Amino acid sequence: MGWGPPAKTDSDGNGGQVLVYSNRVYAPFPQGTVDYYEYRLFYVNSSDRVYHWLIKRSPNPPDRLDVRMLLQVR
Repeated sequence: MGWGPPAKTDSDGNGGQVLVYSNRVYAPFPQGTVDYYEYRLFYVNSSDRVYHWLIKRSPNPPDRLDVRMLLQVR
């Protein structure tokens, strides 16, 4: 709750949802700054229980993120 609302929500394909929280990271290098998004994904079932979570990095902003491409949860 301290993080506020998720940047994105999506279906988990089983009646639950995926809550996506994002943080933009800027990493300085001698050749220039590289920026990417660090995502924290929480897979929540229909009983509102987190059954899986992960942290991933992607160059894509939240509005272009395809949650299913980051992980196929079975």
